[in-house]
Amino acid sequence: MVDRLRRLLSLSSVVFFIVQFSHWKTQQQTSMRTDVFVYAALLAVLAPVSRPHPCSPVITKINHDQVKAFHQPRPTTDSQRAAVRFNPTVVISYGCYPYPAVNALGQISKGLQNSGRSDGMCKGSGHGTQVYGRSTWIRGKFAIMYAYFSPKQQTTHGQNHRYGWDYAIVWLATPKATTFLAVTAGWNRMSYKFKPGEKAGESVKIEFGLHGGERLILGISEKKGGARLPLIMWEQLPFAARCALNHARWINNKEKMPLSDERFQHLLDKAWPF
Repeated sequence: MVDRLRRLLSLSSVVFFIVQFSHWKTQQQTSMRTDVFVYAALLAVLAPVSRPHPCSPVITKINHDQVKAFHQPRPTTDSQRAAVRFNPTVVISYGCYPYPAVNALGQISKGLQNSGRSDGMCKGSGHGTQVYGRSTWIRGKFAIMYAYFSPKQQTTHGQNHRYGWDYAIVWLATPKATTFLAVTAGWNRMSYKFKPGEKAGESVKIEFGLHGGERLILGISEKKGGARLPLIMWEQLPFAARCALNHARWINNKEKMPLSDERFQHLLDKAWPF
């Protein structure tokens, strides 16, 4: 509001100056250079004021059970249709269910205290669940990364964390492919690769379970049940939400989420299964 008033006052001053100048001009000759100066002054006031980029690194956190998930948008591109088609079915055998990490305002989850039962207070949000996706071409293959947020990550050896991100990558020949080439499942900095011989077609089912004392994606599962989570792609996120996910640091306030600009390409390179 202050900027707007300042602009209006500046504009009023210039208009007043031009009126006075026109009155004076009827009484004596003036040079073309003075005319140019006057109109340049007017254009300077009318020109849009440069503003800082609206993506702010200041992060606002709210309770984990207050973050509202996004509805799955209608896909409009081949890459988005592929992401929906290959969206994995998720089976949870240990730990928290996936929760939404950010809302439309860019507010992120506070997570949960890393104590108590592995699924304590995180068996599902009343505001829905979520999987986040991002896709790109890499070395002639089309990769779709799916990222899952947990309010806490608990192990059996005490290395527990507030927050947790898991991810899986489906590798395709093209976005229009009807079957995947390979699937990579990762947790933190470790990566597990599964070849297409283990599973065919569009159906990919992954299991969140316990392995070596760690809660992670075990890989492709044959267990019954499970569900596909509402998917929203990186480019479909509201600007504020995407900005927050790009800036927020999670585990020990150090690591960014897998789809962030800082980590996305690096994780794809590391997970390359061919």
